[in-house]
Amino acid sequence: MGSKQNDHDNESVVSSDIGDLSLSTALKSERSGETTDDTLAKTESATTMAETKAVIRSKRLVLLLLALAAVAASALTYYFVKKQETESYQNQVRISTP
Repeated sequence: MGSKQNDHDNESVVSSDIGDLSLSTALKSERSGETTDDTLAKTESATTMAETKAVIRSKRLVLLLLALAAVAASALTYYFVKKQETESYQNQVRISTP
């Protein structure tokens, strides 16, 4: 019975010290170059930020390409319609001139 009580006391000590233990473990392992939860969080955060920047850059590129395609289509349409209208007008003027 005394053994069970000591085990229970040890568990409560361990569970109450987990915050301090994990902090000191993280600091020690950070100094030694090991990967910790904190450094993983920083790495994931940096990776997330890099991916977000890449997505934004891709969206801007797509928007730019769509805008260029729209301008090119509009310019070509204007050119061909103007040419067709000019020819149509000239044909009408020739026909109506006696």
